Amino acid sequence: MDQVNDYYHLVGVSPEADIEQIRAEYLARARQLHPDRIHADDAVSLAAANRDMALLNEAWSVLSDPGRRRAYDAARRPPAKPPLHRAARGAGAWLGNLVSEYRKGRSGAP
Repeated sequence: MDQVNDYYHLVGVSPEADIEQIRAEYLARARQLHPDRIHADDAVSLAAANRDMALLNEAWSVLSDPGRRRAYDAARRPPAKPPLHRAARGAGAWLGNLVSEYRKGRSGAP
């Protein structure tokens, strides 16, 4: 996940942060990024400030809700590899033995 879309990065906390840390950092960032605090003379700067604040608010809405945060954390993790079934492991050994026996038979070895 890139840092622009990483809610933890946007808020400025680690994924292990508790709700109190997240709230404190969110409020500090909101004070810095709020469009009313930006003295922008041009529409582009004001639009960027609005976009940044909207992203921060989106991050807060997800990270402050325990259910949404769990779902977000689960989506951030790479998918786990399924465990290799015992039968599949056995099939690999069986195939290796089959190839070995075939090679022995082809070389004329007993």
